[in-house]
Amino acid sequence: ELNPGYGYPYMKDSLSPSPYSSKQEILEHLHKGDVHIATAARIYDCFTEEPVKEYGYLVHLNDGKYSWTNKLIYYIDRYNLRLPTDIETDILKSKGE
Repeated sequence: ELNPGYGYPYMKDSLSPSPYSSKQEILEHLHKGDVHIATAARIYDCFTEEPVKEYGYLVHLNDGKYSWTNKLIYYIDRYNLRLPTDIETDILKSKGE
C-alpha cells in the first residue's frame, strides 16, 4: 500500500485484529528513533484516505540499523500492524541490552 512495486508485503496481510503483547515496546522504540529527515508532506491513511492529524507531517527516523517513518508508527498504533518477525525480534532484543 505504501510502496507498491518494491516487493514489500501488503499491510493488510500483516494487521492483527487486536493489540499484540509486544506492541507498546515496539512503539516506544520507534518513537525514540533519531530524526534524519523531516518533511512538509502531510500524512494520509492509505485505507481511509483521511489526513492523520495526530502525527503531523512525514518524518523519517532511524536507530542505526533500521529506518522508518512516523507513518509506519501510525499504522502499528492504529491498526496493530506487525513488523516482520526478524525486525520485531531485533527491536525487542535491543530493549533488553
